[in-house]
Amino acid sequence: MKLHKYFFAPIVLLAFALLQTSRTVVAAPSGFVYLLGGDDDKVYQFSQDIVGQLSRMKPASVDAGKGMMSAALTPTGAFLYTTGDLPNAISEFRIDANGHLDPLPGGTFETPLAEILSVSPNGKYLYSIDTNADQIFAFQIGVDGHLKRLPYVASTEKLPLNMTFDSAGHFAYVICGCGSNPESGSNTIDQFRVNKNGSLSPLRPWIVDAGYWGRQLFASTTKPYIYLPDRDGLTEYRVSVTGQLVDPISTRPATSFSQVFGVFDEELGCVVSTATQEDGTTAFPDELVVTKVANGKALEVGQMYMPDDTGTLEEGLGSERGKNAALASLVLDLRKHIVYAIDAQSFKIFRYRVNPDATLTQLLPSVITDHDSQPPNPPHFYLPYAYPNGWRNYLLFVPKK
Repeated sequence: MKLHKYFFAPIVLLAFALLQTSRTVVAAPSGFVYLLGGDDDKVYQFSQDIVGQLSRMKPASVDAGKGMMSAALTPTGAFLYTTGDLPNAISEFRIDANGHLDPLPGGTFETPLAEILSVSPNGKYLYSIDTNADQIFAFQIGVDGHLKRLPYVASTEKLPLNMTFDSAGHFAYVICGCGSNPESGSNTIDQFRVNKNGSLSPLRPWIVDAGYWGRQLFASTTKPYIYLPDRDGLTEYRVSVTGQLVDPISTRPATSFSQVFGVFDEELGCVVSTATQEDGTTAFPDELVVTKVANGKALEVGQMYMPDDTGTLEEGLGSERGKNAALASLVLDLRKHIVYAIDAQSFKIFRYRVNPDATLTQLLPSVITDHDSQPPNPPHFYLPYAYPNGWRNYLLFVPKK
């Protein structure tokens, strides 16, 4: 069974102007939001005002590749790439000054099966993960945004799900496996050196053991730390000077759920993660957990929430599971300290402010995306969330030009 059959969640991408971080919300810049429909092969475009509210752009959407499965943005916000399997191809887009997505001339690049995309922190290379062949393919990103296939292929342990980089971009890390069954993968983190030509060289040791149900890695943008949300809560690894992940610190709340993916507000020292029950009764995460992070020290779990289908936050773990939101993706606006969450059932985008005391506050109104197709519910939530450069998972955040 191909992994991409489980890719039903829409993907949200954010683009913002570069500005010094401010806790004064009205002083934060406006930007753009992009929602990738999970099954209609369209990218939905939104503009963002200074308080973080979204409105539809004109046109409301653009066509993307068939069978769209993943997306990645360059760190400068100049280009967007999506991947699909009909045929196996990567679609190339330019983001103009007004936030509109313009397909590049001839901007469909045929490639081996590309299920997960990730861009290096320097914006020079795009990496494509083939989860079936356990391989990573490398591409050079030209100044015009076009891709050039490089003759480098890196092998991974079984079932690579996500790739991220350290804050300096010298090392790459790939989470492999998902679950307690050996057939589900290896439950490891593969470690690579990123060479100047874009190739990946395995470090020694090559692998680090990881917890069950790890689907995503993300990094601090300023400090040598990598984070892994999984069944054991949130684990922090320190990146040694030679690139190996060492000194893991884990925190596990006294509840029966697994953290799935998260976003990191470094100024406030808070990680906001989605979570799901370990009994497999939910197809998508339906809980939000805030973890207080102090690099190299103990992690402390803050507030836990179960949003309903209007985005309203209920503290603790609720019981009316049929009314809960299906949290397919998160993205963080670092300047406004606002988390956006997409509900895979209603296709509404919820907004939450991250507070210094590791709590969340809902911001109204929510946004109806006009996405008119409903995704099927897979039997298990099984999505590889890309979070390269420390501030991206299935929702991507890039600076506005």
